[in-house]
Amino acid sequence: MTTSEAPWSRRLKVFVFGAMLVAAALTGIGVLFADDQHRVALAAATAGIQLGAITVIGAVVTQALKDYNDAREDRHRLNEYRMTVFRDTVDAYNSVKTVRRTLRALGFATQSDGPLSPEQVIDFNAQMSALNEAELWLEKIEREVVAQKEKFANAWAHVSGLEDTQKYLRKVLNVWETGALLTARRNERQEESLKSLRTFLAKRSEVPEAEVFWASFLEFEEAIRADLISPRV
Repeated sequence: MTTSEAPWSRRLKVFVFGAMLVAAALTGIGVLFADDQHRVALAAATAGIQLGAITVIGAVVTQALKDYNDAREDRHRLNEYRMTVFRDTVDAYNSVKTVRRTLRALGFATQSDGPLSPEQVIDFNAQMSALNEAELWLEKIEREVVAQKEKFANAWAHVSGLEDTQKYLRKVLNVWETGALLTARRNERQEESLKSLRTFLAKRSEVPEAEVFWASFLEFEEAIRADLISPRV
């Protein structure tokens, strides 16, 4: 909705004002001259009253329809906005799952402690780049929900879960950032990052931490889905 008044709305007010003036004039003339000898004046008064009533009813109905259509458009725009954020969340979730499955298929779940081969480095870098992109999208979604929390009542209540998923993915990304798989002599940070990678790639049923991560992700996704439930538009 725009803050400026629409031209048709101004015309409606002018029409109503003019019609009410005519109705008032007819009513006034009719009342002033109405008696048994002045049937025309009586008819004018009656017409004025009827015109006034019709004008008021018409204006009320028109305004009610305008308010309804404006509210309907607002709901539609709000739902479209929520749907955009929901789609981004689903896309990020699917990207994370794709990276995990790809790394498992490439054998990284059972990777030895030795450094990667050149071919493995290429594959690993590609998947970590995709995971990094997904994590950045989650950051964007979090900022969106925090900034527009009045529009995401359910998602806002679960935003801490989204923060946890980002922290988890950053730990996984540390193995890429520290180059832990490029050397056999690792420092403490690199060793910690390797543990995070193995947790990420392990079977979810075997690693409670991983299960919590996926559960938090899904709870947030369901929360945004709940925000999409609104009156029909």
